[in-house]
Amino acid sequence: MPKPSRIDRLIDRQGAALDRLDDREARRFLRAFEDARRELREKLSAMQALGLDEATPYTAQHLRVTLAQVESSVQQLQRRLQAALDESLRVTQERALQDLIDVIKLQEPGFVDTGQRLEMEAMRRLSEDRGLLVHQHSVSRYSAEMMEAIQRELIGGLATGQTVRQITDRLTGIKGSIFAERRWRAELVARMELNSAYNRSHLIGLQTARDVLDDPDTDDPLLKRADEYRDLRNHAISRVLHGMVVPIDEPFRVPAAKVKAEHEKLQAQRVAKGLKRRRLSGITWRRDGAHYVGAHMPAHFWDRGRIVPHRKSWED
Repeated sequence: MPKPSRIDRLIDRQGAALDRLDDREARRFLRAFEDARRELREKLSAMQALGLDEATPYTAQHLRVTLAQVESSVQQLQRRLQAALDESLRVTQERALQDLIDVIKLQEPGFVDTGQRLEMEAMRRLSEDRGLLVHQHSVSRYSAEMMEAIQRELIGGLATGQTVRQITDRLTGIKGSIFAERRWRAELVARMELNSAYNRSHLIGLQTARDVLDDPDTDDPLLKRADEYRDLRNHAISRVLHGMVVPIDEPFRVPAAKVKAEHEKLQAQRVAKGLKRRRLSGITWRRDGAHYVGAHMPAHFWDRGRIVPHRKSWED
């Protein structure tokens, strides 16, 4: 096996550091989620102080009071998750730009003279991109889905004669509750948004670097390359996508047939290790004929991949 190059080692170190950053920021997001669960539980439990003991059946009046409490709490949850994600995305965008600059510095001897110009221009473009707040939709949608699930549970509790304590446990208990069952989805929202923010920012940085560094008629343009994890945890599309190189403004086009074949290989490896088989699902890129198409990761749920800068001359 050939010895890893300097750039390969740098990209591997950056990948490990990005993993640690994602873990830290996902924990920040989940702390906001857990605070909201705990506070809503305290509000619902306080209803018992009004004479609603454990044996009191749920009534339409209880439902109206609980709905008011829940709506207020879910709105607060949305604000907290959004605030946590806003800060996390800012940190992630800055990391993406610094990773890009570090890779180019390693490969481009003359980059020092233009590095400051690139950084200033990239930060300006990133500021404009951050102003779009495209990530707010996922938090709003998650909060709306949470509210719908809680409303269904409350109506069901009223219909089946559950007590206030039973309703409180079903909504906000540590295990088996609406909040507990959707905790993984909150983490998925955070990690998908973090991955998207990193790669969107990296793409903006790549476009800026090309505009600053490359002559229009260069025969060795700056490109983008897919760098994906290759292990049994990851998706078959990542294994096909890994190492693919395309022009910065063009999308990756991953053959669906290769993804299916790679999925079968992964299934065989999983079975050999005593693990369960998985369906081929969770791809987030659009399907265009025989290909999955996307400008940057995430290409699937829980994607840990990223785009990195590349030139043909760097291969030597």
